[in-house]
Amino acid sequence: MALPLEGIRIIDMSGVWATPGAARNLADQGADVIKVETQHGDEGRRLLTQPAINGESRAFWMHNRNKRSIVLDLKHREGLAVLHRLVAQADVLLHNFRPGVDKRLGFDYDACRAENPRLIYGAFSAWGERGPLAQERGYDMLIQAQAGTLGLRREPDGTPIASGVWFTDLSASMNVAYAITLALFQRERTGVGQRISGSLMQTALALQTTDLVRVLGMQEEPPAQDMALQSLFRPYRCQDGVFVQVVVVSQGEWELLAGALGHEEWTTDARFRTIDDRLRHSDALKALIAEAMATRSAAEWNAVFRERDVPAMPVISQREVFDSEQAHANEMFVEIDQPDVGRVQMVGLPFILSGAEGYRFRPSPALGQHTDEILAEAGYDAAAIAALRGAGAVS
Repeated sequence: MALPLEGIRIIDMSGVWATPGAARNLADQGADVIKVETQHGDEGRRLLTQPAINGESRAFWMHNRNKRSIVLDLKHREGLAVLHRLVAQADVLLHNFRPGVDKRLGFDYDACRAENPRLIYGAFSAWGERGPLAQERGYDMLIQAQAGTLGLRREPDGTPIASGVWFTDLSASMNVAYAITLALFQRERTGVGQRISGSLMQTALALQTTDLVRVLGMQEEPPAQDMALQSLFRPYRCQDGVFVQVVVVSQGEWELLAGALGHEEWTTDARFRTIDDRLRHSDALKALIAEAMATRSAAEWNAVFRERDVPAMPVISQREVFDSEQAHANEMFVEIDQPDVGRVQMVGLPFILSGAEGYRFRPSPALGQHTDEILAEAGYDAAAIAALRGAGAVS
């Protein structure tokens, strides 16, 4: 059986992480994704959160697997003409330029729709297309600063503590892929394409839907304590120095935890009987749980908690996740032969479709690796390709 998006062609003009990640989500499901880059390449090739390997970012490999790369100079008249020919044959175009750049370069929605009325055109920005921040640079942590998430947790002196995960970028990758899929489905009904807009800021707000609700005109007191610091929502150090994360939500779970720790009497203590009681006396309860947890190793407590059905898990590092029995039992990682590097292990698909087979994972492309191949598919013969290269329109 074919993959869900086989036969769909996507022009990916985006850079860095969020939108390239969306195109990769679609490529993983069978779409033919053509990554359009400048002569300098996507900045994501060099954007490092971990040490580079052979001069490239590991994150780039992940966000651009299953794609083909073509290099176009969009400021060159012939380079822009190549793009328009590709657009005429495509189903989707994705970019994350600052608002207005697409029109200035000559590939805004109106220009592309004239070439292809069935085109799904995705224009995703950092802050949104209007407002005082529309033209500002926007990276994940900057978005978090303005979306209210960076300030949720703070050091004792008030310094905000970052989450440690690029959750805005990575969530945007899923949201954008979802939006594109919806537009493709709608096109099946209407026969025409449409323009989709969105932003990292919108994604960061959408991730807070359980918290960003207020009653206009009502004065509300801020929470007395950050949830992550409350006694039943925090990690505890065990005898061997390993931490175990506890998350107790219900009254029943509280009773399970107290029993597993050998302190059933806590459930009848006036300070801890109800959720409100435990919140009011969180510091006292935290000290008691910490003392109990320090008497055994994390492995010992893990065995006790699994037996008693207590919601708690040892805290492991990202590197340890690669050896997770749970992850491997559910085939959550895939392996790719990355040229000039070797066998690379990375996260696979976040879901499984029983109606799809033949998933494959190809390495991220070298800069311009498929230029000639893509041009030939677009109808350029060898002489025309040589002429474009000679003019500097492609490389």
